[in-house]
Amino acid sequence: MVDALWIVRGDAELASFASPESMPEVHVGRGANGVAVRFAGAPLEPSSVVASKSFTVQHLPSGTVLPGTMSAHPGNRMRFTADASFELGEHRVEVRGDDPAVTSMTGSPLDGEIRPSDPTWPTGDGQPGGNLVCRFTIGD
Repeated sequence: MVDALWIVRGDAELASFASPESMPEVHVGRGANGVAVRFAGAPLEPSSVVASKSFTVQHLPSGTVLPGTMSAHPGNRMRFTADASFELGEHRVEVRGDDPAVTSMTGSPLDGEIRPSDPTWPTGDGQPGGNLVCRFTIGD
């Protein structure tokens, strides 16, 4: 399960997702270049969170999946840092619970989908698998 997402610049949190379905806007002058995620439940297997595979950030106007790196942080958190600041426009974040999946230390896939009846944190329907997809906008 995922229980929080933030748009970041380095260690600074610039905007948070109030819910998995919210769509925060960050202004370009703030230099956003990353997405931080906190996982709930079992301890995360950090090596399962792979940029451009099990964790993707896509610039929707161009269709480009952004290159970058993943890093582990205390508190069951991971951070994606893009190779460059995010461009203007809408972006899509996908955290995969389906193959290739983010997994726990015991190998259980992320329970990631948003519950239609209760689109709040944490994600999941109680069954392993399912992808979390969120969007955010970089404005000028």
